[in-house]
Amino acid sequence: LTWYSVFVLAGALLTLIISNYLYKKDPESKKCPDLVFNTFLVGFPMGLVGARIWFVLSELEWYMENPIEILMVWEGGLAIQGGVLLGALVGIYYVTNMIRKHGLNLKVTTIMDMAIPNILIAQVIGRWGNFFNREVYGACVDGEALWFLPKFIKDYMQGGFVADQYIACSSAQYAQPLFFYE
Repeated sequence: LTWYSVFVLAGALLTLIISNYLYKKDPESKKCPDLVFNTFLVGFPMGLVGARIWFVLSELEWYMENPIEILMVWEGGLAIQGGVLLGALVGIYYVTNMIRKHGLNLKVTTIMDMAIPNILIAQVIGRWGNFFNREVYGACVDGEALWFLPKFIKDYMQGGFVADQYIACSSAQYAQPLFFYE
């Protein structure tokens, strides 16, 4: 279990709670009360699959030489672009079918408006997992370049080993915290 997985799950659950709250405010939700929850049950796992597929495709040469590694998700390797793409496509497909099946007087875009801003909140929360895992960082810079960061972020981005995790910068340098910029 990594911090990234904890934060991604926390962000996803918060997205579910907020989206469901917004959906329940619409009178049409009474016709299909579990629409958001069921969409989450379908879309979130498919988002994880999409994130893995995108990551594997981005490193395809290496994975072609080590195909069994594709299945080793515990070793890391997700790309948010693929997660959003496949999760959204599956979610849209599911919602479209449920609107038709239950005769909801709602548009797919209305449901999307209830969910997509919350997915951005989940992204922000998930990125803090990258921070605590000391991954997804940028170029090495001198400490003065990060003058605007809170001390705890700057200290954790220092090169070398911290909490048995390594950042490939000299101990006098700091990695750009891409998670924070995003």
